[in-house]
Amino acid sequence: DLTNPTNSAAYAGNTYSCSDKSKMNPFWLNFGGQWLEIRVDDYSIETTTPNECFTCLYGISSEVWYLGGTFMRDWYVVHDY
Repeated sequence: DLTNPTNSAAYAGNTYSCSDKSKMNPFWLNFGGQWLEIRVDDYSIETTTPNECFTCLYGISSEVWYLGGTFMRDWYVVHDY
């Protein structure tokens, strides 16, 4: 259950030591023609396990990625119909 942060199986393969966060680099993403700088805090969260962080990016292919709510919390989305 990915909605339950106490479920360690939900984080399998995407966890790292929070102390390594300072070693991780930001990256740039072209999102709808706009270049956005994505900082480590934009794509990771701390889990309920001490000193364990989770990367909230999941690649389906080189062109398709799930960014999730952790990414979107610092961005505003305008839907132009």
